[in-house]
Amino acid sequence: MQLHRSRLSRILVSVLVFALFIPPGSASDDPGTAVIMREVYDAIAYLLPLSLRNSDDGSEWDQELIEQKLETLKQATAALSAHTAGEDGEMRYIARSFEQMTADVDKAFTNEWPEFAYFSVMDLVQHCVACHSRVEAPSQALFGQRLIARMDTREIPPADVVRLYIATRQFDAAVRTLEKLLMATDLHPIEADYTSLMIDYLQITIAAKRSPDMAREFLRRYLSRGDSPYYLKRRFDFWIESLERFRPDIEAAPNLARAREIFAEADGLSPGPGNRMGAVHDVTSASILRRYLDESGDREPAELHDAYYMLGVIALRTLEPKSAVPEMEMLLAASIRAHPTGEHALAAYALIEEYGYVHEEHLATDDAAQTLLDMNELRGLLGSRLQPAS
Repeated sequence: MQLHRSRLSRILVSVLVFALFIPPGSASDDPGTAVIMREVYDAIAYLLPLSLRNSDDGSEWDQELIEQKLETLKQATAALSAHTAGEDGEMRYIARSFEQMTADVDKAFTNEWPEFAYFSVMDLVQHCVACHSRVEAPSQALFGQRLIARMDTREIPPADVVRLYIATRQFDAAVRTLEKLLMATDLHPIEADYTSLMIDYLQITIAAKRSPDMAREFLRRYLSRGDSPYYLKRRFDFWIESLERFRPDIEAAPNLARAREIFAEADGLSPGPGNRMGAVHDVTSASILRRYLDESGDREPAELHDAYYMLGVIALRTLEPKSAVPEMEMLLAASIRAHPTGEHALAAYALIEEYGYVHEEHLATDDAAQTLLDMNELRGLLGSRLQPAS
């Protein structure tokens, strides 16, 4: 029961992260979206704390109320799908993912069988957290504070508490928790590197808080621990230099040409797969691109194509080290849809085929036509360009 309860809580954390996400390029002030999300908040505010109850605390779940909240989620899903029917780019896939996630949570509560929902939804967690750590948007902080006040976070692993803070846009609390976790003597820097906690930290300080000085000061303090191997010391020293160099870009208004330059420079910094020497370059470039996409005004198809492609590559090489999550796939698909004849369209499709997974299904297989991401549709958009040269 303890295992089931822990998994169910992570399902709901995932849905909360997703529910609080208003993607770049959409109108965050759109009253239609705001109404939908308020309904979702109300349902999650009930379901998430409920999932953390101990089985021996003497209380029983109110099944009728659970069913009402689940129905609220399903209705919100239908409304979100209708509201975003004409959208392009990521929003098209975001609505589909939300629909799948809600269906899985419904199964988890209704059938008391959280395993299937856990494994299918956890693929989305890191993407959803990345959505909230990549741009400034403090509008949900008060809701997040009220929600977390209703929970005993001592029951949740510290890394998941960080995700919850990020999901609810409590970035200062997320930074404090991450710094405490990273500085703990029982977490060796090599282990911290494997868990990508420092990448999470860079995303919050660079993209969400736009505070390169905060990141630089912490990296210096982290190096003072004295137990980092040479390869990490070398990387962190390079990050510190890069943070100082890119401070004007992080603080300035977004510039697409500058994002391209930083992105291209990162191409030559990683001599081996999984190497993160260029992480500050990539997070900085992604932050500029996200803010550029989030600005009001129409974008030319070629610009969208270019921006989504760079974001997809960054997701693949830097921001998705833990598991195959759909961020890279959705971004590259958005790049193709924005401009099927564009410069990067074939490269984007090849990357999806080579590295893409949705619900553990490799997207290069012949029958890989997903509800979330339809490979047949992408092939149709690219047409004869996919035929090998004779």
